[in-house]
Amino acid sequence: MARRGPQSVERVLGLSLWVPESVLNPALLPTGVLLAEAAVAAPGQTLLDLGCGTGIVGLAFARSGREAVSSDLNPAAVRAAQVNAMLNDLALVARGGDLFEPHRGRRFDLIAFNPPFFERDQGGPLQMALADGPGLPLFGRFLRELPEYLNSGGRALIAGSTNGALGSMRAHYQAAGFRHRVVRWSERLAERLVVDELTR
Repeated sequence: MARRGPQSVERVLGLSLWVPESVLNPALLPTGVLLAEAAVAAPGQTLLDLGCGTGIVGLAFARSGREAVSSDLNPAAVRAAQVNAMLNDLALVARGGDLFEPHRGRRFDLIAFNPPFFERDQGGPLQMALADGPGLPLFGRFLRELPEYLNSGGRALIAGSTNGALGSMRAHYQAAGFRHRVVRWSERLAERLVVDELTR
C-alpha cells in the first residue's frame, strides 16, 4: 500500500514511484497518468517530457521500448525521475532546466507537457508546478518555442483541467497556430481532466 506523507512511494501504471515532498503525486493528481497513457498510445520513437515530476510519462514511454528524455525546473523532480528510472530498471535521461533550455539542438517526435494550468500567483515548488500566473506566461513561451523542438509531423501532448485555465490554454494554441483534439480524458466530480494533442 502507498505511504503518503512528506515523501511517499506509490505504485502507478505498474511503476514504482518515489515521490519527494516538493513533487506532485500522480496517485493523487492524475493528469500525469493521463499524459503517460496518451504518450504510450501515440506514434513516434522519441519523447521529451517537460515538467516531468516523478518521471511517470517518460518512464511509461521508455517501458514501451522507445527513447525518453525528461526535464524539470525543480531539482527534486529531476532526482525523483532519476531514482524512479533505477527503481524500475528503465533507461530515462532526466535533466534540470527551464523549459527547452536543456534540450537545445534536439528535435523529438512527441513532446509531453503537464503545465502549471492555474492562473494564479506562484509560491514554492509545488505551487510553481500548479500555477503559471495571470495570462499563462510560461505556457505562452512554451508554445512559441515548441516548433523548434518538434520533428516534421511531430505532435505535442498537453494536460489540462476544466478547473484550471483550459479555455485560456486553448486560446493560446489557436494564437500560436496549432490545431488541437482531445485524446484522453477523465471525469472527477465537477472536474474534467484532459490531454490535448497539438499539431500544425
